[in-house]
Amino acid sequence: MLMCLGEVYQTDERFSDYINRFATWNIAEFFGEAIKAHCRNK
Repeated sequence: MLMCLGEVYQTDERFSDYINRFATWNIAEFFGEAIKAHCRNK
């Protein structure tokens, strides 16, 4: 389930637009990759 959330941050514009409002860079992409890395290491 967490892996899917990581994908949503990267692929769903509603999520990425919302979260990117709080940063000056593409934080949605970072969150997506961080979640995927976390899941791979579990």
